[in-house]
Amino acid sequence: MFLGSREDTAHLGYIIGVCPKCKNEGAFSVYSARRNLTLYVVAKVPMGEQKVLECNNCHVRFAVPKDDLPEIERRLISAERLSEIMMQNHRAQQQ
Repeated sequence: MFLGSREDTAHLGYIIGVCPKCKNEGAFSVYSARRNLTLYVVAKVPMGEQKVLECNNCHVRFAVPKDDLPEIERRLISAERLSEIMMQNHRAQQQ
C-alpha cells in the first residue's frame, strides 16, 4: 500500500560560479537530494538520488547532470573555506 513520498536533502558544501538564471556570480549551495517512498509506515525505500545546486542570490535550484558530478565534487568547498574566500575578497575590495 502506497502512503506517500518525500524528498530528504543533505547539505554537502558550496561551489562558486555564475547563476544561469540571475547571472550573478557567487556561492551555490550543493545538496544531495533523495526521494523516498514510505510504505505502510514501516519502511522508507529510496527511489532516486541526485545532486542539486541552489543559487544563494535568487534561490533557484538546478539538478546536476550525472556527467558533471566529478567536476562538482572536485570544486566542492566547505563553509569555512567559503568564508575565507569571501573575507579575502572583502579585504581586497577595501584596499
